[in-house]
Amino acid sequence: MKKIIAILTVLALVLAAGCAGGTNDDADTTAPEKTSDATVADDVNETGKPQAGFLMYQAQYPQRAQYPKDEDFGDDYDALNAAYDLWSQDREAGRNFAASRQEGLNGFVTAMARALLENAQGDNKVCSPVNIYMALAMLAELTDGETRQELLDVLGVKDTEKLREQAKALWDANYLDDGVIKSLMGDSVWLNDGVNYKKDGALQTLAEDYFASVFSGQPGDPAYDDALHAWINEQTGGLLKDSAEGLKMDPLMMVTLVSTIYFKGRWTDTFVPEANTTETFHGAQNDATCEMMHETDSMGYYQGKGFSAVTKGVVNANGFRFILPDKGVSVDEVLASDAFADYLLDPSGEDYSRRVALSVPKFDVQADSDVIPTLEKLGVNKVFDHGAADFTPLTEDRDDIAVDQILHSARVKIDEEGCEAAAFTAIMACGASMYLDEPIDFTLDRPFIFVINGAGYTPLFVGVVNQP
Repeated sequence: MKKIIAILTVLALVLAAGCAGGTNDDADTTAPEKTSDATVADDVNETGKPQAGFLMYQAQYPQRAQYPKDEDFGDDYDALNAAYDLWSQDREAGRNFAASRQEGLNGFVTAMARALLENAQGDNKVCSPVNIYMALAMLAELTDGETRQELLDVLGVKDTEKLREQAKALWDANYLDDGVIKSLMGDSVWLNDGVNYKKDGALQTLAEDYFASVFSGQPGDPAYDDALHAWINEQTGGLLKDSAEGLKMDPLMMVTLVSTIYFKGRWTDTFVPEANTTETFHGAQNDATCEMMHETDSMGYYQGKGFSAVTKGVVNANGFRFILPDKGVSVDEVLASDAFADYLLDPSGEDYSRRVALSVPKFDVQADSDVIPTLEKLGVNKVFDHGAADFTPLTEDRDDIAVDQILHSARVKIDEEGCEAAAFTAIMACGASMYLDEPIDFTLDRPFIFVINGAGYTPLFVGVVNQP
């Protein structure tokens, strides 16, 4: 393996919002452009084994043009127009993304949304299919052979080159912090410092093409877990703190992949708090009172088969859609319908000439989901098998690595001012335990003998316990 250059300066574990896509509104979130020579660094040796020290490489996220504010330019309209043109050009990727959406993504988004939201049995559910997509894309980069092919198949792409193109398109279209709206993505890789990794291979790809920060430490060390929690909380505005802090890296962990997404936007027309009323919400299992917000205005209205929908404007974003099943039609029936799938991916049929009297409850919905059963139903199996999974692009140090956990956590809340949302997907791949068989049941619940061994197993004490 070629010699890796000296480790980058170790930065603070809680990454500054400006460098790591964090969500501190008061921080300067302008970051340098991603370079083309990102390097997963090694501190000392040529063996490929990183020293402990957590942060090895910090991702450099895309810089975004700021939305021009009239008060910053005074009477200099030429400068204002130039700044607006720069911002508009920077947003071009986002405007064109729906039309240029690449192969596989549409089908994955629909399948994952249906799988994770259906059969809620009265519980609230929420997920971010795009966030799960990014995490699985990173996983595909670390695998090979049939293991990788199963992942590519479920992601709907033919090869990793196409996958990287799609990942870049997602970043270009959805990474935004222009002073008005935040739509931030983040990726990270957490390594076991006792394993030899191929730094110039798959890890290099994740750093360069997936904007992934790379960390190294000893799994099972509480400080390493704390660093993971701090990174997730910084990336997601602390919205998923409890779920993040529930993550623990097993001592057998070989690699943990984490992908995050955070969104915060303000309604184009905010609700008036004084207009709020207390109403009855007829839930799936029972009725309950809630605080209802009201607005009457022109909004995007859509009438589909079995449901209707309204899109409320969000400043500098594509809006927030509320989808209401027709009376007598269940949420699951709508989720399963082709009409919903078509509208989910293409809301171009919305009518903005209609005035809508919108009444919506304030809500704060969070859900954690185990993604593994869904992926198994979709045909992904080998990556979960310690005897079959192929992680050779990551390391040849171990041949027993497999994914043991995929946790997806998401939260969305709305109020009179706007909406805020966050999600993370954590994929933990571990080596197989040396004890794979079921443990032998050995319960001392009846009279037994004991022996205390001395040197050379000389029985220093021998006894019988008939009644402890």
